[in-house]
Amino acid sequence: MGKKYTTFLTLFTVICITLTGCERENEQTANQGRLNLKLAVDTNVENMVTRATADEETLPDINDFSIAVLQNNNVQLTWNRYADFTDGTEIAAGNYTLKATYGNIETQGFEAPYYEGAKEFSIKKNESTNISVICYLANVKVTTEYTELFKKYFTDYTVNIRPAGSTDISFDKNETRAAYVKPGKISIYLSGSKQQGNKVTFEAATIENAKARQHYRLKFDVQAGGTELDVSFTDETERVPITIDTVSYTHLRAHETGRNLVCRLLLEKKKKANKT
Repeated sequence: MGKKYTTFLTLFTVICITLTGCERENEQTANQGRLNLKLAVDTNVENMVTRATADEETLPDINDFSIAVLQNNNVQLTWNRYADFTDGTEIAAGNYTLKATYGNIETQGFEAPYYEGAKEFSIKKNESTNISVICYLANVKVTTEYTELFKKYFTDYTVNIRPAGSTDISFDKNETRAAYVKPGKISIYLSGSKQQGNKVTFEAATIENAKARQHYRLKFDVQAGGTELDVSFTDETERVPITIDTVSYTHLRAHETGRNLVCRLLLEKKKKANKT
């Protein structure tokens, strides 16, 4: 009798626990809503005055964006690819933030765009919530251009850009790809060999506060006669005149006045040794 009673009591306890779990599960299900997501990417970049479309080689596939649903900065749900997301996904009622990303902001270099988009939304019990998220370029795009005069003046040349706290990214004279870096300060260095064989390396310009979603086209030009090097990096043509027609190069002094950044290379001619 005692064994039967114990067995019955155990069975009764298991049933109660199971029923309680089912009730909680039904309760949670009843308190859920559905999420429908439309994701898009805007590949246009700001060029200070004009807008330009991203190169075809860096156009991201919308299906490759990663999706995360956060609540109070805690990740609740993730999808490695937007293609894996299914409309009607059930989520507990509450307030959330959806974040979509492509690439890695910490990766800087050629063909490394980072796109990001986010939107806050609310899920209501037994209702469907439709949200649209547009992702934009979240790092800085940099390209280089050289005029024919510049190419004639320098037989060989390399431009290095140095994002704050990072290593250099080198553009050789045949490089046509865009580099992508974090927003912030960008130092620009030029190394070149003149027709006469002289080699120079100096800081050509500095972008103090490059912003996300901006495209800086670094254009290098030499004035007729080889007296000045002009470096411009916006469509407003913020000119950076640097005297380059000299025998030797010593040190660089740079200062900013208002919107115009001016870097001037101080020159010092070699002194000829007096023959005795």
